[in-house]
Amino acid sequence: MSAAAPPGPIAWRETRRRLARDRTRIRAMLSARFEGAPGLMLLHAPYVCALLQRLAHYSWRRGWTMAARLFTQANSLLTGADFHPQCDLGGGLLVVHPTGTTCSGNAGEDFSMFPLCGIGMLPRGKDVGAGPGLPLLGDGVWMGAGSGVLGPVVVGSRTRIQPAAVATHDTTPGTLLAIASPPRVASDKRAAPFAPVESRDTSPCGHARWSATREAIAADIERHLGERGVARGGFARDASALLSQELCPVLIHRLSHWLFENGWRRAASLLCAVDFFVFRSTISAASCIGGGAFIPHAAGLVFHGRAGRGITMYARTICAAAKPSPHVERDAGPVIGERAVLAGMAAILGAVTIGDDVRVSFNAQVQEDVGGPCTLASRLRYHAEDPHADPPPTPAPPRHDPPTASLRDLMTEDRRALEALCAPARPGAGARLCTRLFRVSSHMSKRGHHRLAWWCWRLNVGLTGADIDPRSSIAGGLAIPHPVGISLHVSAGRNLTVRALATAGGEVALARDPWAVAARPTIGDGVEICEHASVHGPVRIGDGARIGPGCKLTGDAPAGAWLEVGAPRRVASPPAA
Repeated sequence: MSAAAPPGPIAWRETRRRLARDRTRIRAMLSARFEGAPGLMLLHAPYVCALLQRLAHYSWRRGWTMAARLFTQANSLLTGADFHPQCDLGGGLLVVHPTGTTCSGNAGEDFSMFPLCGIGMLPRGKDVGAGPGLPLLGDGVWMGAGSGVLGPVVVGSRTRIQPAAVATHDTTPGTLLAIASPPRVASDKRAAPFAPVESRDTSPCGHARWSATREAIAADIERHLGERGVARGGFARDASALLSQELCPVLIHRLSHWLFENGWRRAASLLCAVDFFVFRSTISAASCIGGGAFIPHAAGLVFHGRAGRGITMYARTICAAAKPSPHVERDAGPVIGERAVLAGMAAILGAVTIGDDVRVSFNAQVQEDVGGPCTLASRLRYHAEDPHADPPPTPAPPRHDPPTASLRDLMTEDRRALEALCAPARPGAGARLCTRLFRVSSHMSKRGHHRLAWWCWRLNVGLTGADIDPRSSIAGGLAIPHPVGISLHVSAGRNLTVRALATAGGEVALARDPWAVAARPTIGDGVEICEHASVHGPVRIGDGARIGPGCKLTGDAPAGAWLEVGAPRRVASPPAA
C-alpha cells in the first residue's frame, strides 16, 4: 500500500472515542471467552493492536510519518498484525487474534476481524473512497477466519463474510458471503502437470560467498524502495529500509543462510529462531532465495525451498516440503523460478518445480509442477446466502471425553507425535513450545486456576503466535509443526495434526455464541488439518479424516474421508516483457 497525502488531521477526542469503543468490545469478547473479567487490557494482544493502530493513524493524519511508522512496526513486533497507518477504521475495532492479520483499507464502526483474515489492495486505479485500489467497508462488517476483501470494492454495512470467503465485488448491506464450492473427496487419479517443466534445479547455492549475499541484500533494498516509489539515496536510506518490518526478516534470513552455507549451523539456527520469535516468520536457514525478494507481510510466512530472483510473497503464504520441519533437506521443498508472485493465502507444497513468471492467486494451493509464464487461480467460488437463516443447531455433547492422562503423559505423547511427523529432521523450537504451553494452560483451567491458565495462554500467543483456547479438550498426540497464526477451539481425539496457518473453531457468522463449548467442532482420532485449511461451526469429523490444503469445511466429514479442493486452473499467461 503506497503512502498518500493525509486527508487532514483527526481530532484527539475522536481517537479517544474510537479507542474507548474498541476497549468495550474487546473486553466483552474476552469476558465471553474466559468467563470473567479480563484484567489489565494492555496485556491482551487485541487491545494492544487496536491501541497502536489508533496511535499510528493519528500520527499519520497529523503528518508525523516517522512516529506513524514506529507505531506500525511496534504493532507488528508485539502482536504480529500489519495495519497500514493510512487505514481509517471506525470505533469498535475487534481483532480476535492479531497474528497474521493484515489491513489496508477503510472500515466503519464495529469492524470485526477473526484469525488470519485481511483486507488489501489490488493494482487498479479505481478509488471507491479509501484510496486507489483499496476497499471500503461499512459499519458492522464481520470477517471470519481466513477471509479477505481485495481491491477497490464497497462492502455494505452489516455484511458478514464466512470463514475463508473472499469479497472481490461490491456487496449490498446485510449480505452473507459464503463459499459455494465445498471440498470434494479426493480421487486416486493425479492430474497431469499444467505444462512441461525443465529439469529440477539442485545446483549448489552460491550464497556461501559474502559478495553474493551482499548483492542479494542490495537487490532486496532496491526492490523494497522501488515498490515504495523511492530511489536509493545513500547509507541512511538503505539502513532505514533494512530496519522496516518488511526487510528486516529477509535480512536475518540472508545472514542465517550465509552462516548455514559456510557450515555454522548452530549460529544459523539461532538467527532463524530470532526471525520466528520476533517477526513470526519461518524461513529455514537452508532455503535459497534470489535477490530482490519482496515480502510485505512477514508474519505467518513459511518458506523452505529454493526461489529465483524477484519473488513476491504476500500475506500468509506457504512454500514448504511435505515434511514440516525447517531442518529437512532443501531439495525436499519446492523450486520456484524467477519473478514468481504468490498472493495472500497461496501455497506451493512438496518437491515441485514452478517456472519463471508464475502468478499464484489468492487461496490457490499448488501441489504439482507448473511451467511458466502463467497465472493460476483458485477454484473456490463464493456466493451470497440468506442472512436471515436460522443459526446452526446446537449439537449433542462431544463424543470425546476430556483427556484423563497426566500432564506429563500428554506432553510426552505430543513430543513423540511431533518428532514422528518431522522425522528424520528435528522439529523447531516454537513447535515444541506451543503444545507444552497449551497443555499447561489446559491443565490449569481444568483445576480451576483460571488466572494461571490465562497467563500460559497469553504467553503462548506472545511467543509462538498460536491461539489455542485453554478450554479445548484435545487428547494426547497433538502436533503443530508451524504454530504462527494457528487458532484452535475444538474437542478432539488422539493424534490431531494441525499444519501451517490452519484454523478450527466455532466462529461462523450466524453463531449466537462462537465461544461456547457446544459451538466448537468435534474431531475424531488421527485427523489431519492441512495447510490453509479451516474447520468452523459445530461440525463432526470422523476418525482418520484428512482435511486437505486449502479446504474450507463447514459440514460433517465421515471417518476416513480425504477431502481436497480442485487444483488451481490456468487462466492466463502474462504478456512477454
